[in-house]
Amino acid sequence: MKEMDFWEHLDELRTRLIRCLIYIGLGATGVWYYYPFIFNLLTQPIKSFLDEMKGRFVVIGITEPFVIKMEFSLIVGAVVVAPLILYEIWGFFSPAFSAIEKRWAKLIIFPSVILFFTGAVFGYFVIPPGFKFLLQQSPPDVTPFLSINNYLMLLAKMFIAFGLVFQLPLIALLLAEIGLINTGMLVARWREIIVGIFVIGAIITPSVDVITLLIVSLPIVFLYVLSVFLTFLVERRKRKVVKTSN
Repeated sequence: MKEMDFWEHLDELRTRLIRCLIYIGLGATGVWYYYPFIFNLLTQPIKSFLDEMKGRFVVIGITEPFVIKMEFSLIVGAVVVAPLILYEIWGFFSPAFSAIEKRWAKLIIFPSVILFFTGAVFGYFVIPPGFKFLLQQSPPDVTPFLSINNYLMLLAKMFIAFGLVFQLPLIALLLAEIGLINTGMLVARWREIIVGIFVIGAIITPSVDVITLLIVSLPIVFLYVLSVFLTFLVERRKRKVVKTSN
């Protein structure tokens, strides 16, 4: 393959950035079109409880509905087309990677996307109970009026947080591959890790009730166990490679 000079690299970068912007624009357009449906989907889990408290969603200011819709469409649209953006990033940097690095990247990118969206979907089911718990702490005769902007942005941040937490097995896989962690280390420190998982669960859970904390933390414990298993597989593969070379 002919090596490109600086200006050719710059031209390719410009082309791929334009493609990424087009992807985001298309994704944002789709979210904008289906905004009423998406909004109902995201507010449905808490709407019945809000009705019981005679509360409602509100907007503050004349321009806020448009600004919220625009921001939400851009953020969610970018997340939806993230696989295409990752493909463009991969296409730009892949020529600089070795064959082994390319193989690892191809093995990790697709599972990473799946785990991220799995974490976001998981968050959809566990976050509303936390919001309900927080609203229940309101004093008597207090009517909750929730800002649409605050609700949607908080929800988006929580979804991203859950998506990132679900990357734990892949992070462990990479760290094991480069030798920073091993099975013995993960097993020996299981108590500290479990405590850390529950601390993380408490941080990303918008409530302090034990049930919600367990619902959030136990799947992360499963991801930890999966990480230990993947680390073991990496170590076994390395031992086989050493035996073969000897």
